[in-house]
Amino acid sequence: MPLTREEVFALIDEKIFTNNSAQIQASEVNALLKVIYDNAPNTGFEHYIGEAFGGGVIFHLWKDSEGVEHGLVVDTVDLSAGHLWSWVNTAIGSSAMSTWDGLTNSNAIVAQSGHSISAAKLCLDSTNNGFNDWYLPAPNELLILLNINFNISKSLSNIGGTPLSYNSTYWTSFEFTADHSVAYSTADIYSSNNTKQANYRVRAIRQF
Repeated sequence: MPLTREEVFALIDEKIFTNNSAQIQASEVNALLKVIYDNAPNTGFEHYIGEAFGGGVIFHLWKDSEGVEHGLVVDTVDLSAGHLWSWVNTAIGSSAMSTWDGLTNSNAIVAQSGHSISAAKLCLDSTNNGFNDWYLPAPNELLILLNINFNISKSLSNIGGTPLSYNSTYWTSFEFTADHSVAYSTADIYSSNNTKQANYRVRAIRQF
């Protein structure tokens, strides 16, 4: 099996202490460190899926047209175990109907006339883990998260976070009709169009 990074550094320490000196040939260090790079996955990304970063755990990565790396981060905990989508029961329209841009949807929800409370507001107002740019995910964003839920749940557990609740329903920021919006079940990754006053779980995400 390939040596882990920790095992490589342990070998370097062993060589130093065996020689009773801090003197060690650069060629020996380079040879050992090369093991790390030769056996590390070459993804072309600085970060990786499942990494604890940016206030939560990374669950998606991409690069823009200039090669700059970006990612989606899920919060470590639910903001609510049961919260309505919005108190307002009139249509917002296309500005809250992006399948992939949850931030735009969330801003449109809270900007609606008569708005006071919503799942989107809960996310936008959050300052969890020192960040203030959380939002309610769009359907595609939540789908990415649900499809790799096992990996992300393990990472969340490792850092003291809370995995997504099994057999529970989570809101997205997508408005379906004037009085219905889209939510997803974690049990079967099934979407449903639910009344905006239904009480479902809320988990925020953010971008970097």
